[in-house]
Amino acid sequence: MGTNLKRLRSKTKYSSQDIADLLEVDRNTYSNWENEATDIKSQYIPKLADIFNVKIQDLFDTEQKFQINNF
Repeated sequence: MGTNLKRLRSKTKYSSQDIADLLEVDRNTYSNWENEATDIKSQYIPKLADIFNVKIQDLFDTEQKFQINNF
């Protein structure tokens, strides 16, 4: 999932600090998720899908065929 988060974020205008701020977590926490150093708490998964305007399933998709709209 961390790879997908990196890919999604790179396709948007957001920095890792921006995403961390939107989720109200520390930037290091978010960076650890992207680097797959720690697991993401389930409460943040729907919020991440909303931020990136994708389905929750797309966060876990290994084929990364999602498209980002409205950016």
